[in-house]
Parts: sequence; C-alpha cells; structure tokens
Amino acid sequence: MKNKILIVGMINSIHLSRWIEHLYNYKNLEVYVFPIFPVKPHPLLKKISNLNKRYSNIKILDFFPHNFLNYYFHKIFYFLFKDSFTLYWLKKCINSINPKYVHSHELTTSSIMCLKLKEKLKEKFPKWIVSNWGSDLYFFYKVPFFKKNLNQILKHANFYSAECYRDYLLAKKIGIKAKFLDCVLNSGGIDIKKIEVKKRYIKPSKRKLIMIKGYQGLLGMGLYAIKALESISNELRDFKIVIYSADKEVISYYKKIKNKLKLSIDIFPINHNLDQSQMYKYFSKARIYLGISRSDGVSTSLLEAMALGTFPIQSSTSCADEWIKNGKSGFLVKNNISIISQKLLKALKDDNLVNNASKINLNTIKKKANSKKVRAIIRNFYK
Repeated sequence: MKNKILIVGMINSIHLSRWIEHLYNYKNLEVYVFPIFPVKPHPLLKKISNLNKRYSNIKILDFFPHNFLNYYFHKIFYFLFKDSFTLYWLKKCINSINPKYVHSHELTTSSIMCLKLKEKLKEKFPKWIVSNWGSDLYFFYKVPFFKKNLNQILKHANFYSAECYRDYLLAKKIGIKAKFLDCVLNSGGIDIKKIEVKKRYIKPSKRKLIMIKGYQGLLGMGLYAIKALESISNELRDFKIVIYSADKEVISYYKKIKNKLKLSIDIFPINHNLDQSQMYKYFSKARIYLGISRSDGVSTSLLEAMALGTFPIQSSTSCADEWIKNGKSGFLVKNNISIISQKLLKALKDDNLVNNASKINLNTIKKKANSKKVRAIIRNFYK
C-alpha cells in the first residue's frame, strides 16, 4: 500500500519543485501538494503533476480538476478570508487525503500555517515534518515577530530537517523536541551529468567572466558586491561582468555608475531570472562568483559555481563554511566592502588558487551534492 504525504509550500518555488521531482515516479508514494499562497505552479512542478500527466503520483491540490480558473478562485478566497480560508482548506484536504505525513517546507510561512491547524486539531493532526530553509532559524529567530511561532513549531513538529548542520545546532540550542532527519539540500542537489555536459575544461585562470548575485531585499547585500567591484574597476577592464537577480535598488545604483565604470556589464533583473541552463552556461565560463548577503543557508548559486569551476566568494553569514575551505577552495568574507574587494583582487591575480579550488570543489559537489544521493535521502524521509 502506498504512503500518502501532503507537502505544504510555495508551489512557484524551484527549490520545492526540485524536491518533489525526486519523488516523481516513486511507486511507494502518493504526493499531494498544498499551495500555501495563490500562485501559479513552477513549470517543473506543473510538468510532473497531474495537471499535465494523468497518472503521475504528484498532484497539486485545487478546487476543480484540470480547471485553469483554480488559480483565480484561490486568489479571490485568499484576498477575502486570508488565513481562515487557508486553514479551512488545509483541514479539509487532510481529512480527505488522510496522509501519513504532512511536510511543511520553510518555517516562516508554510510551517506557521500548519502550526495553527495543529493547535486546533491536536492529536488528529498527522505526523508532521518541518524543513528549515535558508535563514529560517539563523536570521528570523532573532526577529520577535517570528520567535514565538518558531519556538512552537520546533516544540510540536515530529521531525525536523535542514540543509546546514549549523541549523541543527541552533534547533537543539532552542530546545527542539522533534526527531532529526538527515541533513539534505532543499534545492535537490546537482545533476552531475548536466555538469559534465557543460565541458568545464576551460581553466578558471583563463576565464574572463565574473558572476555577481545582485539581490538586495531583506537578506541580500547586492549593493556591497557592486560597490566592491566599483572600488577595483581599473583591474576589471578585460573582464565581462554578469549581475543576476538584481532588484530595483541595485539596478538604480548601477545606472548611476555605469558610465564612470566603463566596464562590460550585463544585468538581469530579479523578475527576469536566468534558468538553470543559462546559469550553468555562465558559470562554466566564469572565473569568480560573488554572493554577499546578511544571511543565507546553502546558496544554490554557490553549489553551481563550485560544480562548474567558478571560484566562490561568499558571505560568512551563510553555511558556505560547510562546503568550502576558506582561503583554499573559496573565500568566506565579512560584509565589508574593503575586505570583499581585497578578496576579489586575490582571486583575480592568483591563477593557481582558482585552478586548484576548481578541482577541490568539483570533488566536494560529487561527494555531497550529487542529486542521485540527495534523491535517496529525500525518499527515505517518508518510509
């Protein structure tokens, strides 16, 4: 008999979609996906769900089977009734499906909603798995608005997973009662075959491209990355620079300085995200990747950079220390423009450093981020 699981999360998320992809065609499971917000499903999730494939073991929950109006009904109900509607619908789905597990992805949205229903249903709520994404505990536990709910989630959940060992230690320090599941990448890992297809044999020291994550927002610090580039612009005349996931603040600043910099820069707004194939193409040609943030988990960009031979420079406020050795296979930096620019210069000048790092990092990816190994861990969650 198949186990039924109910996954609660943001169905437009590529991370959630890749996680669920690992459960696709797994004969032991029937997977029901509950959309925590009224958004259209990510193309990958749509592809593997019953929306497009009648006999898929993945089903996105909706109001009317195969009806394009479901999204609009959800938006209207959510606008009118907010959490009360979501709780009612989630309860109805649980009663109808009777899943063995409810798995909420990300602690500050999906898990808070599950907590509210858990407090109402008490023992009638199924066994509950919660997955810590990115900065859920590391950053948001310091915010009073979230702290109470996060405490209750860790108290009432049956199982807990995270992609950083850092977050298991934090959960234990807070006083979690849930059983720890294996540490695993929420993003689903790296498909090694796809990496090998990209022919990563151009030595990093021969590459003339720099990749910059341009997100600012609540947790990003894309402006620091841009200002670090600005401070050493004379050293970058021979390089092309790609700034991706750039929000309005970063784009606005770039427009002010672009004439002064006189550098070859392509900038991609956050609402024009590069897909995986495009990211792989750029990283296979890049010498350096720069990701600066107030807080992060295991950045997917970090993993892609490591896999494709790009030398990573990442904020020390992430879990990058669990993946790279500072000064040898990458740089972990404080969020200080002067320090960031110094490390950039080092990675620009030291050919042996970036070449040796590429070999170390590829081995690390094959060992720790191989999507086949990640798939086995994920499937084991639901036995």
